[in-house]
Amino acid sequence: MKKLAIIAIFIVALAFGGFLGFIITGFATAGTTQDSFEFYYEPSSPDPIEELFMNVDVGGVEIQYNNSNTPYYAKIEVSIVVSGLFMAGRNYLDFFEPYTEWWDNSSDPVSFDMNVKPDVWFDPSHWFKSYNIDIKVTLRTDVIYNVFANVATGSLKMRVPENIVLNNTVLRTSTGSVLLSSSSNTNFQGIVLVQSSTGKANVSSKESNYAYGLVSGTSTGSLILNFENCIMSNDIKGTVSTGSITYNTDNLTFTKDSSIVLQTTTGSIGGVINQYEDLGANVSAIFGVTTGGIDLVYINDKSNIGTKFTSTFTTGGINYDYSGLEFFQVDGILTSGNYNTAPYRYMFTLSTVTGNINVDAESHHL
Repeated sequence: MKKLAIIAIFIVALAFGGFLGFIITGFATAGTTQDSFEFYYEPSSPDPIEELFMNVDVGGVEIQYNNSNTPYYAKIEVSIVVSGLFMAGRNYLDFFEPYTEWWDNSSDPVSFDMNVKPDVWFDPSHWFKSYNIDIKVTLRTDVIYNVFANVATGSLKMRVPENIVLNNTVLRTSTGSVLLSSSSNTNFQGIVLVQSSTGKANVSSKESNYAYGLVSGTSTGSLILNFENCIMSNDIKGTVSTGSITYNTDNLTFTKDSSIVLQTTTGSIGGVINQYEDLGANVSAIFGVTTGGIDLVYINDKSNIGTKFTSTFTTGGINYDYSGLEFFQVDGILTSGNYNTAPYRYMFTLSTVTGNINVDAESHHL
């Protein structure tokens, strides 16, 4: 028995010594590898609408516009930092495909594909690594683009300055956040889609025109929609599986009858709608929650907009807060006094299976 105990102690000591040596070696060879690259797109025969496709496995991508004249239709700057243990002798090729395979300037459309190599199970430098990848894309203000960007793990931001015309704009992330912001006199002439699988999706627009409306959402995370003095020519759709939706508008107007459809399975919907300008059309707003509540503030200052709220729930309650003579309530329906005579109507259908519906409605014009 004594010999067995000695053998056991020896094996444990050997294993511990090996593990300790492994850790010491890892820290002794810890470090960072850094690389940076630049890519340019300048077509020999420009098209009326230039197309740019981006697929990035990991990193933070920011799409912006130039501040000064540039001959390039697109400039892509890549900064790579990989840190961790066992990094001695490593470079970016141990973790990424060669940069010469990322940018295809000759393809139609042009594409940027930054691919990460699969983790190697027997290489400890892959076990302890951390990435810090920044990708900056600069576009020209005088060019109309189709932009299709997808990030697997990381963030995606597109900031559009004043007086820009865009065609199709599709921004997606699998794990990470996605943001689209636009400034005065931005014209989205094509489809606009902003989605994340796991993370936050955020659209913030000021004085922008959406010719084909907006499709947005996230599976797990939050969705934030903010529109200030914007014009919609089609529907707004926002979908979340698990998470909240925040919807805020100031003077959102429509060029034709349209729908606003916001739905979440587990979460909440909340926001503020301020309407001090003509609505321009009839709008059906359908807000639906399975498990969670709806909290909405509605302020209307136009006599030509009639408003109706129809609310339903299975388990929960309805609370309407409104000025007595401006609205009248019958069961779960709240209607403005001018609903039957106004040329434009804002029709809200609010529903939850389990939760409360709270509406604070004001109409100052009556």
